Amino acid sequence: GVGEAGQRAAREAERRMILEALERAGWNKRAAARALGISYKTLFNKLRELAIPKQPPRQVT
Repeated sequence: GVGEAGQRAAREAERRMILEALERAGWNKRAAARALGISYKTLFNKLRELAIPKQPPRQVT
C-alpha cells in the first residue's frame, strides 16, 4: 500500500542522511552520531537496521 512506499522512502532518506554524516565525520561514528543528534548506540542500531557498512566502501583507484 501507500504506507509501505512511504516507509521505504523514509528509510532511504534516513540512510542517505546517516551516510552523509559518516562521510562528513570521516567515518567517525561518535562524531556522526553527535552531528545527527542521536546517541552512538542508536547510530549503531541504525547501521545494522539499514544495512550500512561500518567502514567506508573501498575506493576503486
